Amino acid sequence: MENKTYSTISHIFKPKRDSAQYYMLQDLLLEEFSKTRGESKKPVLTQLSNFQTVFRYQLYRYITKYPENRHSLTYVLNCRPPGVEVSPYTIACQNRRVCPWCFVRRLHRVYCDLVKVPTQIQNRSRLLVWKRLVPMRHETDPLPMFGRSNFDVHVKAKAYHTTQFALPFIAGPLDTNTFCWHHVGFQLVPLDFEPKDFFLHKHLFKLPHISTHLFREDFSEKLVLKAISSSCRLDWNSLLAKSNFEQFDRLFDAYPKKRFVRTSKTYNKKED
Repeated sequence: MENKTYSTISHIFKPKRDSAQYYMLQDLLLEEFSKTRGESKKPVLTQLSNFQTVFRYQLYRYITKYPENRHSLTYVLNCRPPGVEVSPYTIACQNRRVCPWCFVRRLHRVYCDLVKVPTQIQNRSRLLVWKRLVPMRHETDPLPMFGRSNFDVHVKAKAYHTTQFALPFIAGPLDTNTFCWHHVGFQLVPLDFEPKDFFLHKHLFKLPHISTHLFREDFSEKLVLKAISSSCRLDWNSLLAKSNFEQFDRLFDAYPKKRFVRTSKTYNKKED
């Protein structure tokens, strides 16, 4: 079952060392994967090839279970990793729930949203990051995004910019049978903002626990990468394990048409 299918393309990788996606690829995927396998000292591209192999083996199991979908599933099987030059070039599959490559691409969109905020706004802001795990009771549940109907964090924080990211995933290595929304927020807030006052709001007592971090240093691209790295690491090792194929199967088609990133902004057009 775990032999290569005829539709598998053998990729050759070359690094893009100055790429934000290359940094995110290493920090969000390869570092923990290689540490677990005792391969941290191997070259990055070797780590990437090994990660791709493990991902593909899980996909081979999925194709074996659903052979009638084999043709369409080859797009996921041959999805190109981000942050590297890939030869031969293949398209991205856009399955952000189970594809680690498209997960990084979606977070790169979050990165771009933040670094493109006008310099005038960046200079008078602090970067606030918060995250929480929201239990998934049913696969038709609405996304856990904050908005006008359930505590608008953008308005309450008087933020200049807010990007929310949510992804359905396993709860963690000790609880792979439970699915949760991993809900993360990135906000550019005024310099005098104090999160302890904001998150004591009475409405938040009714919500799952929220952890927060306010970065006091000046805004920069490196700071955004640091914030994403510290808040968006998911347990891909567990999801891609053979023993957790059932969970991988359930996530594969979950929420196919949902937008997992939402952005709000409040600043003058002259500053945009």
